[in-house]
Amino acid sequence: IGIPVQSTTSDAFTPPYNHEGTDYYALSWNEVNEQYDPITTTGFTMDIVGQGFAIPSSSARTLHFDGILNTSTTTWSGLTYTGTNSAPGFHLLGNPYTAAIDLLSASTTLTNLHLNIWYPTGGGNFALYDIDNTLGINGGTQYIPAMQGFWVYVMSGLTGTMEVTTEALSHQGTSVYKSAQDNILRIELAGNNLTDEAAIIFRSNAQVGYDLYDTPKKFATNDLYPQVYFNVEEENLAINALCSINESLTIPLGIQINSSGTYTLSATNIKDLFTYSDIYLEDTYTGNIIDLNIQNQYTFESDVVNSSNRFNILFGKEGVTGIDNSKQTVQIYAFN
Repeated sequence: IGIPVQSTTSDAFTPPYNHEGTDYYALSWNEVNEQYDPITTTGFTMDIVGQGFAIPSSSARTLHFDGILNTSTTTWSGLTYTGTNSAPGFHLLGNPYTAAIDLLSASTTLTNLHLNIWYPTGGGNFALYDIDNTLGINGGTQYIPAMQGFWVYVMSGLTGTMEVTTEALSHQGTSVYKSAQDNILRIELAGNNLTDEAAIIFRSNAQVGYDLYDTPKKFATNDLYPQVYFNVEEENLAINALCSINESLTIPLGIQINSSGTYTLSATNIKDLFTYSDIYLEDTYTGNIIDLNIQNQYTFESDVVNSSNRFNILFGKEGVTGIDNSKQTVQIYAFN
């Protein structure tokens, strides 16, 4: 959550939450130690405009903030990249306004930050918006909702800054979505009545390997969510940007599942992208290979697993056997 007034106290979160026998009012993220720090003191002053807080709760609660509303420019500076564990460089910020922040506005600037914003969906997974690719995952849009907590990611070894002026504020809310883009392949993993999403975007200035146009995967905090991601040069990605492809290419597709059961992978936008091209999904565990032009869904059983190469996305026919397919050699062109 973000706090919409210039100063408040932890009493705004009364009564406190209880976690493993400890009462606390809210959690702030410690980038150095890569962990949440609990606020356990009543009357604790919370006056850093734009700081984000986590409030785990199993039920809806109403919070009351009294004070002067934030109506001027907010600058988040001194954002560090110092952690040494699994999530260095991530910072939890908060939208300090009662209006949405338009990430595509010229009045929203990010310096030494990856052009990606993550925010919780409310169930323990993360929505993502990639500013550079103008692409949302798991329902992410260009608008950070009012008072929404969100995550930014500092570039390795640098110090980041984000600035938002009031010209970037919008009352579009969270119901604004871009129309479907015809240069994007979306992969959805469904199970436990929950879903997760990853995407491949084709653009002319991207590389086949890992580059700045790719977006890291931020894994769900709720173990019930199945997770899907691409693995490129040992990097786990939510969005993999590729240039035009004129030869066979294999992209490892990873899954993280914490509850055994039945799951389904679905690929969307296949007909628009690959009508005259070959694209397959390979299950490296069972050996099954399906032609996604013919069948865009694949259902499988899984135990608890975190595998970065359980599946492969195969472009082209080289090395693919047992499938009768007379389509042309793959030619996928990037869009500027």
